[in-house]
Amino acid sequence: MSYTHLLLTRFNVRGSEADALALDEAWLERRFELFDKYCFPSIASQSCKDFKWIILFDGKTPEQFRELEKGYQDRAGLELHFEYLDGYYDYTNLAPVLTKYINEGVEYIVTSRVDSDDALASDYIAEVRKHLPFTSEKNFISFKRGAQYFSERDLNYDVEYGKNHFTTLIEPATDGFKSVLCFDHTKADSAGGFTIIESDHPMWTEVVHGDNIINNYTPAYRYSTSDKRARRELRRLRLKYMEEWVKSYRLVISNYLFGTSANAINALISLLIFPYVIRVLGIENYGLYAFALIIANTIIQIESVPFNLPFGREAAATSGQREGKSSVFSKVMSAKLLLIAVTSALFFPIILLLPQTEPYRVPLIILFISILGNPFMPNWYYQAIQKTKVIANIQVSIRLLSIPFIFIFITAPEHVVRYAIIYTASTLLCALISFIYLKKAEKLDIFLTPMRTTWESIKKCLPTFLDSVSELLTKHIAGILIGSVFGMVEMAFYDLANKIISILNYGISGINAALMPHVISKGKTDSARKMIAGEALLGLIIFIGILLVGQPFILLLGGEGMEPAFLPLILLTAALAVDFVSDSIVYLSLVPKGRFKEIPYGRYTSLGVFLLMIPFTGCFTFTYLLFAILLASLARVVVCTKQLVKV
Repeated sequence: MSYTHLLLTRFNVRGSEADALALDEAWLERRFELFDKYCFPSIASQSCKDFKWIILFDGKTPEQFRELEKGYQDRAGLELHFEYLDGYYDYTNLAPVLTKYINEGVEYIVTSRVDSDDALASDYIAEVRKHLPFTSEKNFISFKRGAQYFSERDLNYDVEYGKNHFTTLIEPATDGFKSVLCFDHTKADSAGGFTIIESDHPMWTEVVHGDNIINNYTPAYRYSTSDKRARRELRRLRLKYMEEWVKSYRLVISNYLFGTSANAINALISLLIFPYVIRVLGIENYGLYAFALIIANTIIQIESVPFNLPFGREAAATSGQREGKSSVFSKVMSAKLLLIAVTSALFFPIILLLPQTEPYRVPLIILFISILGNPFMPNWYYQAIQKTKVIANIQVSIRLLSIPFIFIFITAPEHVVRYAIIYTASTLLCALISFIYLKKAEKLDIFLTPMRTTWESIKKCLPTFLDSVSELLTKHIAGILIGSVFGMVEMAFYDLANKIISILNYGISGINAALMPHVISKGKTDSARKMIAGEALLGLIIFIGILLVGQPFILLLGGEGMEPAFLPLILLTAALAVDFVSDSIVYLSLVPKGRFKEIPYGRYTSLGVFLLMIPFTGCFTFTYLLFAILLASLARVVVCTKQLVKV
C-alpha cells in the first residue's frame, strides 16, 4: 500500500484572542527550551526516518523564531518543515496547509501527533509502520504504554492509557483529508476503528512542567513505579488533584447544597408537620386542601417553569454584568406579570361560577393568590448566578417562622382555610424579602419592559413552556383525577407519597440545576455523558432505598391508616428516577448547546402515552394513574436518549 506519513506538532497556534500568550517572546523562548530538551531529540533519533515532520506556528510568530527553522532542518536528519497559519487555528484551515506534503497518487494518508514539549520513543515511527491497518474506513492506533515525567521534581512514572494524545490516524486518501489533529483523542474510538497496541516499553513521554497547567496528575492514567520517593509523591499529587477538583467545583457544590436545601427543607418541614395536620384536619379535609393546592400549583408552575432554562442560561452567560442581569430579570418579571393578569382574568370567573368548585373554592382562591409572589422570588436567577445561599436562607427562615402559626391557629377540622392563608402569606413574604435583596444587595435596575419585549420573552420560552405544560398535564392531571374520581381519602394517600417524592426530587433535581451554569460558563459540554451516566446510577440507588425503607417511613408519619400510600410511593419513585435521567440530558446537553426546540419532544411523547391510558381510569384503582405516569416517563427517556446520541 502506498501512503504518506506526516508527524504533526502544534507549537503556538492560537484558537482565539485569549491565546495571546502564544505570541509572548518569553513564553516562546521557554517553549523552545522544552522543545530542544525533550521533543526535538526524540524525533531526530527515530530509527525510521521515512516521514515528514510538520510543526505548526501562528502566522504572527516573531521573526527571530522563524529564523530558527534552517538550523533545526540541518540537525534533524529528516524532512522537517515549519508552517505558519494565518488567523486563528481551527481544523478547517489545517488540511489546505498539509495537502502540499501528500505525495501524489498515494492510497492512504497517515498522520501522527506529538506536542512540542513531549517526546516519542526512538522506535515509535517504526512500530507505527508495523501496525498500520489499511481499510476503507478511518482507523486510529494508539500505544497504551507510555511515561509521565515531572521535570521540576525529577519524577518519572510508567503509565498506561489507551486514549492518549500520541495517536496515529490512517485514512483513505479518497475520503477527504482531515488528519489526526481534527479529532479529540479521548473520543477517537467513536470516529473510526481504534486499536490499542501493547508494547514492552514506554512508547511516549508526557512532560509535566511549570508552563504545562493542563497535564499534571491524570486520573485516567494507570501509574506504576518502583521508586519509593516517586510513590510518596504520587500520593501527594493525588491529594492535590482532589483538592483542586473540589476548588474548581466549589461554586457547583455550594449552588447545589443551598439550592437543594431550601426546597428540600421546605418539603421536609411539610412532611414533619404532616402527622399533626392530618390528625387535626382529618384525612377528608386534608385531602380537600391537597386537591386545591395541586390545582393552584399547576397554574403557578405553568407560568414560572418555562422561564427557568432559557433565561437561566442567559443569566449564567451574563454573570458579573449588572446591566445584563438587570435586563434578564426585568424581562422575566414583566412576562410573568403579564401572564398572571391573563390567567387571573380566566381563573376567577371559572372558579366563582362553576358549582363543582364550591367545596374547595375558598382555599383554592387563597392558594392561587400566592402566584403574585412568583415574579419576585426567582429561584432560577439565584441558580444562574450561583448564589442560591441567599434564596435558601430567605425561604427556610420564613418557612420555619410559619410553623408556630400552624400549631396556634390550626386546631380543628374546619381550619382548612386558615392553613391555606398561612401558606400563601409565607410565600408572599419570601417574595417581598427576595425583591428587596435584589434591589439593595444585587443592585439590579428592575423595570417593566415594553409590551413588545415582554411578548418576545414569552415567545422565547415557547419550547420550554410546551415542555412544562406536558409535564404538568401528565403529573398534575393524575392528582386532580385522583381527587375527582376516587375521592379525598385517596387524594391524601397520593399527597403523602408526593411529599416524600418532593424531598427526593428537590435533592436530585438540584444537581442538574447546579451543574448547568458550570457546564455553560466553563465549557464542560464534553463531560455531559459521564455526568448523565452517574445520575442514572444515583436514580437506581434511590429507588432501591425507597423499596427498603418506604413502608416503615409511611407508617411512622401517618399511622396504619396511611399504609396504602406505599404503592404510590414506589411508582412515583421509579418515575422520578427515570425523569432524572431525562432531565440530565436536557440540562447538561440540550440547554448548553442551545437546542431548546428539541426539549419538548420527550414530553410530547410522554403526554401522549399518559393521555392514551386515561380513558381506562374508571376500570382500576387510583394507583393505575401513577402506573401511567411511570410508563409516560419511560417513553420520555427513550426520546431524550435518542437526542443525546445525536449530540
